[in-house]
Amino acid sequence: TSYKSCMLTAFIVSLITPMDLSKDSVYQERLKAGLVKDAGAILHGEDKPGAKLSVGIFLITVLAVVLYATAISSNIKWIDPVVVPRDAAIMSFLLTAATLITWLCKVEPGKILDTSVFKSGMTACVCVFGVAWLGNTFVAGHEASIKEVAGDWVKQTPAMLAVAFFFASMLLYSQAATAKAIVPVIITALGISATNPHDSYMLVACFAAVSA
Repeated sequence: TSYKSCMLTAFIVSLITPMDLSKDSVYQERLKAGLVKDAGAILHGEDKPGAKLSVGIFLITVLAVVLYATAISSNIKWIDPVVVPRDAAIMSFLLTAATLITWLCKVEPGKILDTSVFKSGMTACVCVFGVAWLGNTFVAGHEASIKEVAGDWVKQTPAMLAVAFFFASMLLYSQAATAKAIVPVIITALGISATNPHDSYMLVACFAAVSA
């Protein structure tokens, strides 16, 4: 499908297009001007102490998360009753891994605050925990009114659902939070069910708007 087409196109382009940067005049000009760094020096740089260990800890943690999620699933039920739910377990595993990486790999905690990943992650935490939960609380508190108004609007003008998704995602700063807050309300308002899926096309057609 789309992924396979993109990979095939990239492979074909890499075959028919010269990729030698040493012969690329534009790249060489930008390199001399200091606008880009030498790709060869970046790719062949030395690994920092603890780099391989940190990757190993991360991969083991991902495997542990997958195994735990499988063990508590309704089909497997290796762990029953479930004491720690999946979301809490994921956070516990990852926080433990972060602690081990910082301790065993001799990472300087002060430098973590200056990394782009940490800044982006903390911004996302503030948005999700603050704005998204506030939005969910607002929707839950006015669910009855939203069902009544949204149901009438969407039935009369299905395109309004895309508008609702668009502005809700701008408010909630999260595609998942938008879908979680709006979709159940719309499903209930339109009476969509397994035996009555006639209006479900509206959700499918407008869902891309949650990426506003």
